[in-house]
Amino acid sequence: MGSGVHVNTVHSTTLRPSSRTPGLLAVSLCLLVAGFGIPAAVAAQESPAGLVMRVFGADSDQGLELASVQIAGTGLAVLTDGVGLAALWEIPPGPRVVQVSRLGYKTERIRIEFPPDSTVAAEVSLLVSPISVEGVEVIADIGSPALRASGFFQRRIAGQGTFITPDEMKKWRAYPDLSRPLSQILGFWVSWDRLSRNLSVLSTRGPVSFNRGCRPTLFVDGMRWVGDQSFLNTLRPRQGQAIEAYAGPGQVPAQFRSASACGVLVIWMR
Repeated sequence: MGSGVHVNTVHSTTLRPSSRTPGLLAVSLCLLVAGFGIPAAVAAQESPAGLVMRVFGADSDQGLELASVQIAGTGLAVLTDGVGLAALWEIPPGPRVVQVSRLGYKTERIRIEFPPDSTVAAEVSLLVSPISVEGVEVIADIGSPALRASGFFQRRIAGQGTFITPDEMKKWRAYPDLSRPLSQILGFWVSWDRLSRNLSVLSTRGPVSFNRGCRPTLFVDGMRWVGDQSFLNTLRPRQGQAIEAYAGPGQVPAQFRSASACGVLVIWMR
């Protein structure tokens, strides 16, 4: 089975998460993806569009958890849940490029038209990406073949940046958030608000004081994350495979170069 895309657009339809009925959204998304039937509108919206997407592996038809769904040029991004579902709202109407990626699979870039006041339902299947790992001597739990092929361990040997390996990540699997492993990274400061349960990572070396929020550029599975840091609140150490971080622009490898002077944080998922 090859990669593929199935897109369906429903006009004048709005689905929004509700804090009072948290299970309603999940049920609605399943219905959308399985049969593309849209339940009754929850509220009327005029301009923005929405996207409900299911991402699955072409090799198994199983939903892919923690796949990245990003809409180019908007700053909107989300990770899929445990059954491969993702939802994005407040999308500016018009043609948009949606990028879907996951470690170990080929990235798909899809052009989708988003009419005003519509919800677009889509299914995307990703092909497994062939990985060559010749010359690797396995002496410990060094993660997936995709992580090895990414150059993670070569960059670690080069001595630039701070690295948390798969073996080291095991120590924090029982913790409910990433604050512990992230606090081990040199050149960054981790802020954890216990009331709002909001996790933030700030650079201590950028041109702006960390008290004023010098935020590093984020990469997930080697792809630049276009959204904000709020997705960090949803991640658990057991979902992360490894982390690498570069506090200053002079340390950043070519594949992670960005205009940010606040460093780079790269998270590799399982």
